[in-house]
Amino acid sequence: LTGATASQGLGFNRAFLMLYDSATESLQGHLAIGPASAEEAGDIWESLDSMRLSLGELLQAEQLEAASDRDPISDLICDLEVDLSQPSLIGDACREGSWINLEQIQGIDPLTERFLSRLGTRRAALVPMVSNGKLMGLLVADNLITARNICDNAVRLLQILANQAAVAMERAQLYEDQNARAEQLEKANRQLAETQDQIIKIEKMSIIGELTASIAHELRNPLTIIGGFANLMLNAGVSDEQREYLNIIANETRRSESVLDEVMHFSRASQGDQGVIDFSRLVRNSLELLLGRLRRNGDDFSVSLADRRMMVYGNYDQLSHAFYQLFQVIAENIVPSAAAEIRTEQMRNRASMRLRINAKEEDRERVQRTVRQIFTENHASQRLSVIVAGETIRFHGGNLGLSIEEGSVPTLLVDLPLLEEESDEC
Repeated sequence: LTGATASQGLGFNRAFLMLYDSATESLQGHLAIGPASAEEAGDIWESLDSMRLSLGELLQAEQLEAASDRDPISDLICDLEVDLSQPSLIGDACREGSWINLEQIQGIDPLTERFLSRLGTRRAALVPMVSNGKLMGLLVADNLITARNICDNAVRLLQILANQAAVAMERAQLYEDQNARAEQLEKANRQLAETQDQIIKIEKMSIIGELTASIAHELRNPLTIIGGFANLMLNAGVSDEQREYLNIIANETRRSESVLDEVMHFSRASQGDQGVIDFSRLVRNSLELLLGRLRRNGDDFSVSLADRRMMVYGNYDQLSHAFYQLFQVIAENIVPSAAAEIRTEQMRNRASMRLRINAKEEDRERVQRTVRQIFTENHASQRLSVIVAGETIRFHGGNLGLSIEEGSVPTLLVDLPLLEEESDEC
């Protein structure tokens, strides 16, 4: 447009760019350059002449950016649409790919007449923009301000300029299409890699589950025999010292069997299917299951669930067992010496659960020490349950953490990544 209107170029007073929309087979008004009045034209041309710029300099990006402020006539065509399916001189120029100088034509069809009326002129040149036989748009130029005749030679040169612009536009579209396809391929490759990683993780969890089930089965038989013989000897006549030793054997056997039960639970959970899960419902159901088995009314646990649904993706059995293990450790070792406050909420793009342990001031130090032993020290008897729960949560892309600040109550933190798009609930 600058090359068509600049005095260093073709010197038309105004130039209008209409872009072709293949979906509607119509031309859409896009951009225009030129003065809106004779007074404005004088100011613009005087300013440009004083700069003494060559056409190449004028076409530099900085000059084009400055010139973009001087195109109020773009409003004349910004909402204009020309239907090329209707018979018109505009349609003829676009279909044939050749320019038309309307100054030399007497009879003009109604559609072209309405178009020229919008521009406020009767004398204009219609120049199609064609690249490799593909219509890209239409350039319209006139000399409304100076009323100078439009000569065919100027229109021929404008046709060359228009075709060069059409080639550049087509290349730009191809470049954008290539970038879009490259982004789609990159996204597909990224999703494929993530899917492969997930499959590998699932296979690992399945193998771990099978291995733990096999080990637990092999250990359970000798433990059952040891515990059985210990109980038989307790029922027989033994000395007090022997009874003390036998009670230790029986108690440790039962504790070992309890650990094996946890391992078997994990093994069975590792064989479940993946699905969409309501995070708050998962937390609530896991707690209710524990309270039902412990036959507690839940007064020591207060629960506040998020108002909105927070959907996560994973193995429901694994996650349910993980939360169950965490709640069980808290219930058996800390509550009722302290009260547990459970809250679910959305933290950015993650579903979060905060389990705050509230203890009386005189019990706070002891509770903090117990919490550290369970969640951070390896010698605690409940450490295996915490490890299994933590690994399960991390396997699902989540985090398990503990916050114990000086003088404050301990807080257990669990979060899982939210689904980008919600689907049917598990």
